[in-house]
Amino acid sequence: MKAHTDSPPATRRPLHIVLYRCAAVIFALGLTGSVLVYLFADDETADIERQVTSAKMYQHNIQLTGGRTALYATRFNEWFAERWHGRQLAYTMAVIAGTMAAGCFLFGLLISSPLPDDPNDSRS
Repeated sequence: MKAHTDSPPATRRPLHIVLYRCAAVIFALGLTGSVLVYLFADDETADIERQVTSAKMYQHNIQLTGGRTALYATRFNEWFAERWHGRQLAYTMAVIAGTMAAGCFLFGLLISSPLPDDPNDSRS
């Protein structure tokens, strides 16, 4: 004999609502984390590294060893590495969180609108 429960059947939330909420959570947590990183970050070591790598002799030696391509690759690598330390990390986290949240929101918006040739669409 089955046990009878009077609880209503569980309703599933639409996927676009779930994506909207995920976007809000991602954005809130990302901004909170980036604010905390910004408040507690230390940029003193970045100044010392920047002085060494911006020296003309360092750049000249890189160019002699690998040519202009190596010099540009080294500059890009240094620029990219700076994004993951100190206060620059806070900006990077905020941009990544904003991009991810916008992606979730736009995907939810995309799947919430009916297709143009949908026969069930009552807007025609």
